[in-house]
Amino acid sequence: MSAHGVPAYCIERGWLMGTFQLHSTENNAFNDLHLDFPTRQRLKQDVRSHAEDPWRFNAARDYYITRAKAKYAGKDKLDPQAVRAKYGIDDAPLIACFSAAAGSSLVPHQVPSMRFSSPLFDNLPAALALLSEHLAAWPEARVLVQAHPIDRIITEALRKGTLPLPDRFILSDAENVHSLLDAADRVAIVGSTTVQFDALLYDKPVLSMSRNVTVTAGAAYGLVEHGAQAVADWKDDVDAQAQASARRGLIGCLCAERLIRQRSLPGFVENDTETLADFIASLGDGGDDMQHRLDAFAAELRQSVRGQ
Repeated sequence: MSAHGVPAYCIERGWLMGTFQLHSTENNAFNDLHLDFPTRQRLKQDVRSHAEDPWRFNAARDYYITRAKAKYAGKDKLDPQAVRAKYGIDDAPLIACFSAAAGSSLVPHQVPSMRFSSPLFDNLPAALALLSEHLAAWPEARVLVQAHPIDRIITEALRKGTLPLPDRFILSDAENVHSLLDAADRVAIVGSTTVQFDALLYDKPVLSMSRNVTVTAGAAYGLVEHGAQAVADWKDDVDAQAQASARRGLIGCLCAERLIRQRSLPGFVENDTETLADFIASLGDGGDDMQHRLDAFAAELRQSVRGQ
């Protein structure tokens, strides 16, 4: 629709719990395909600004962690000791590896932005093999793999063993993401997924195996950009102080500028659904049928929000 000059936007669950995101293209969790150089520079400035006063990060972290709710319905949260006991990991370094949906399926990438954001692998098996290769220098580490819940085909193949996992890799039992994030020493992200922002709230060192905004902001170690050195730096968390600051700044930036809050969400997210409704209504030309339908939709949205 956008190609024909018709305003078209998609609304979906935001990068943080209780929020929406609004975008006009296939955004792949806000990857760098949509960040030209001036935007990247502005993003870094905004991250630094919000890092100086991290109240948004602290509020978002408290809201997220104390509720322990996952984006997709699942199990109750387990404490870290229970997770390690369940998978027989004991005191070994634990890496939680999460995959995105479209970005890490069994079939090679079809969407151009996927190939751009994840140039080092074509599918999840290749991504896990690549991660295993880079972890050869860390033989004591164990990796708990959690595929995206939407991608049931690949999850079933992993469960049945028709898609074998590398040595030291263990398939999780579709755990609550809070269980894995709390228990993990490190987090690895395949593709671009909202879980990467959850990991930032848990203040865990993140290795991104794809291009995405967390790397641009300096809040994650980037395998695409820095190769094996990124894995070594992530293992030792050599940029711990700078990345902790960037995590606070990026979450603050998202809360202030990029996300739309549900009415029940505390005010650390500035944009609200009534503002979104006004934006949607403004897309139509006055007097046409589209404008009438947009106005009706906006009024219905406002009413549903007030009723929460």
